[in-house]
Amino acid sequence: MICATSRAQEVGFASFYHDYFSGKATASGERYDPNKLTAAHKSLPIGTLIKVTNLDNDKSVIVRVNDRGPYVRGRILDLSRSAAAQLGIIASGFGKVSYEIIENKVVEVRDTFVEELPDEKFYMVNAVDSSVKLGYGVKMGSFDDPKLAFVVSKELRTKYNATAYIQTVKLMKGSIYRIFVGNFASQADAEQLKETLKKYSPDCVVVNYETFK
Repeated sequence: MICATSRAQEVGFASFYHDYFSGKATASGERYDPNKLTAAHKSLPIGTLIKVTNLDNDKSVIVRVNDRGPYVRGRILDLSRSAAAQLGIIASGFGKVSYEIIENKVVEVRDTFVEELPDEKFYMVNAVDSSVKLGYGVKMGSFDDPKLAFVVSKELRTKYNATAYIQTVKLMKGSIYRIFVGNFASQADAEQLKETLKKYSPDCVVVNYETFK
């Protein structure tokens, strides 16, 4: 689902989170995990994938933006400890880096919802950590109204504490909006969620997101 197409680039200094922040909430609602490849940026959309390169040693790492910051002049990124280690900046505490945006077909939908979702993509209703890689989930149903699909997706996300997606499907006239819940590495885990979701939608089925490439 990820295409490494360069969209933009910025150069500046990157630092990394102090261990004090481990387990604390980020701007996305996730808890900061020093072992995951994440970053804070002042304005890039939550969920954006970026390739960060240390300009001193040419080491690179792909991280997902899930927080806001840093708010220190000259610094453009706060990296997770794991990302900083891969770039080789732990000892110095910071490093001069560049980044480029990686095109990602999983797009975050903010609470300020748009009138329509024009592209045939998956729209992540919130930035639950799915490591971006799509596995198995549960297809819940389809709606003609994108706003209604968004509201239902948010309710399912909250009720079942699971990632929710909306897929836009273009028709000859108009579009439909399919709802999917969950993102699991194994089909068995998705089947367990399906049994729970049957109370909400008796006809729900397990799907492999890879088939939607």
